[in-house]
Amino acid sequence: MKKIISLLFLCLSLIASDQINTLEYLTNFDEAMAQAKKENKMVMLIMTKDGCPWCKKLKDRVLVQDEVNSRVKKEFVALILNSDTDKYPSYFETIYTPTTYFINAATKDEVWSNIGYANKKDFLQVLNDAHDAAVVYE
Repeated sequence: MKKIISLLFLCLSLIASDQINTLEYLTNFDEAMAQAKKENKMVMLIMTKDGCPWCKKLKDRVLVQDEVNSRVKKEFVALILNSDTDKYPSYFETIYTPTTYFINAATKDEVWSNIGYANKKDFLQVLNDAHDAAVVYE
């Protein structure tokens, strides 16, 4: 019975991993900036960390939802980085993960940020807040 439960958890983990891959978020800071500048969009950078349960929860429960994913792809260039292993400007370092930054691609300045996990409703509001801040920022 324990082997069956372990196998079930393994399968669920692989399914969740496949869901993240379908998001097609970029994983290179410079490429995301270049694409966002070209498309005249902000970059939405989600900073994660190895072993962060809230990062996993954000990916597995919120970002994969159709309403969130389609809106992110339409309005932002999505970038997800691991603060332990990926390269990025030091001014985006954080000890709190997940942290979501919204970045003006032309200036590379932070326009808005959100620290921590947000459920679907709250994450959609974070997207609204980022747009509102960008209007004020311009």
